[in-house]
Amino acid sequence: MSETNSTDKINYEAVFLVDNYGVLTKYEGNDPYVSVPAGISAIGKRAFAGNLSVREVEMPYSVREIHEEAFEGCENLASVMYSDEISVIKSRAFSGCKSLKSIRLPENTEIVWDFVFAGCTSLESAELSEYTVRIDEGAFSECKLLKSIIIPDNVRTVEDYAFSDCLSLREVTFPAALTYIGREAFFNCANIRDVLIPEDTEYVGENAFAYCVNLEEVYAPSTAVFADNVFEGCTQLSEIEEYDQWEVE
Repeated sequence: MSETNSTDKINYEAVFLVDNYGVLTKYEGNDPYVSVPAGISAIGKRAFAGNLSVREVEMPYSVREIHEEAFEGCENLASVMYSDEISVIKSRAFSGCKSLKSIRLPENTEIVWDFVFAGCTSLESAELSEYTVRIDEGAFSECKLLKSIIIPDNVRTVEDYAFSDCLSLREVTFPAALTYIGREAFFNCANIRDVLIPEDTEYVGENAFAYCVNLEEVYAPSTAVFADNVFEGCTQLSEIEEYDQWEVE
């Protein structure tokens, strides 16, 4: 019997190319409604990327990971169904999915990876896992219809550009555990009205809330270190409360 190289790809139901580890490496179909076959362990890097035919994808319980750029640029993808068995959705997995309106991250998701939903310009709601501890760089940048976000209780860091250019964002609820808000994390979130920075926050990065032009009130701990121009261009800002001193980096 001849050996099969573990990197070889096998043809699985014609349009699904799957490697010997059960990773879906490429979807070659053009159906609008795709049901990923049972037994697939992961959606591979760029497996669906740029597919303009796909509108809805349903994944089986066997899928544990969605890899980098898996659905990047699927501009007509409006619905994704997956189970809580998924533990990782990697960088840019759904970036540029311009028709995606809502997402719920799987229960086991600890990290919202960088640029994972960047440029999802129709995204209106996002439900994060209670086990999330970090929101990475640019995760929701340019989600222009996202109206509110509740950042879960265990999140300690919101990285650079995480919610930049979310023009419709009005409400952000920060957890008490938050210690770090990155550079331009909420840059140009033009509809945010007020911000309550938690007591244990240690650092707020440069331009973190710059050009939030409707921001009127900020509540922040005196112990936090603020980089330069955190509130640059916030022309309506009239009140900053609970500062005994302002530490400028």
